[in-house]
Amino acid sequence: MDRSFLRLYTIQFFYIISHVFGWTLSSLYFVQIGYSFIDIAVYFAASFISSVLTVMALKHFHSNRLMRAGLILKFLVFATAAYLYVKPLLLFSEIMQGVMAIFWWVPMNIHFFRHKKEGRNASHSGLYFLMWPLVSTILPAVAGAAAEKYGMKTVFFSAAALILPAIVLSFRAKESSQININFKRFTEYTKGVKTLLFLQGIWEGVDWTVVPLATLSFVSAAAGFGAFYSYLGFFGIVAFFIAGRASDRIKKRAIFLYPVTVAMALSTILSGLSTTFLAWGVFRGAVSFLVNLFSPFSMTVVVDTSKSLEESMIAREFLLNFGRALGAMIVVLLLIMSVPIQHALVVSGAILLLHPLFLRHKKKGYRVEI
Repeated sequence: MDRSFLRLYTIQFFYIISHVFGWTLSSLYFVQIGYSFIDIAVYFAASFISSVLTVMALKHFHSNRLMRAGLILKFLVFATAAYLYVKPLLLFSEIMQGVMAIFWWVPMNIHFFRHKKEGRNASHSGLYFLMWPLVSTILPAVAGAAAEKYGMKTVFFSAAALILPAIVLSFRAKESSQININFKRFTEYTKGVKTLLFLQGIWEGVDWTVVPLATLSFVSAAAGFGAFYSYLGFFGIVAFFIAGRASDRIKKRAIFLYPVTVAMALSTILSGLSTTFLAWGVFRGAVSFLVNLFSPFSMTVVVDTSKSLEESMIAREFLLNFGRALGAMIVVLLLIMSVPIQHALVVSGAILLLHPLFLRHKKKGYRVEI
């Protein structure tokens, strides 16, 4: 592992621990300070829409500078989070979240996958996603305990402090490039996976919005809420290398993606129909396990079929966030119609069932076999 990649991975590590520690309890915090479920769903939708608009507005960027700007925005999100009871600041936070997501993830993904070795795309994707379940098994419970003892302001300010080493290291990152964006052209670089990424985005938009809010109907104390998310994180560790290592050997991503996606969709639907905390925990645990198998596969398919890494990663973020925005707006619409919030998961699970159907159809036109 060369020094530049180690530095990049360390930057990602501090970003992830900051995010998981500081943001896992965010929906609980929003409810505590008086926001409704609709307000929170609108927050998610607005941040995803901001991400879409940011991609459309970008014409060219210097990758290191953009990544550094994303980290600074993440610091500002946490530094202001304790004061989001001021509604104008909430709007500012929504926009910052969306812009930050693009400024951070686009250059990070480009730099990270430039270091991949030939024939090891899936293992590299597995390494990319490894940090999330490892951190998510421990830090949500720690954040919950800290919130109960010291308050959410302490959690947010601690998360802001945790991002500072990443900002400092970003000034020492030497690997950089000037990237020009042609919005019409870059969608061509995800030919064959655009629909798949869009469907994945819809599922994520619903899931990321609904799951924390639905969990509040079963557990509302910060410590218990954080402990539940640590429980979910544990399943990701179990799933971690199954996808990447096996897929690199067999070279057939679809063999894994078909059953994993169907199982993930069905588990999502069943979690949306759960009426007890036990059932909710079982099916959300299953989703957590399966999504940690699915995510490296999904990224690997993008890398496998990519004609240009830079353009593909930009297009990936656009398509995912476009889908996420639609997913979050579906949640808003269902809440306005007074549909129980968990039932949105039935909708997203049903939509995700389309993913393997489109994969089977689209993969016939890929320039590489997956």
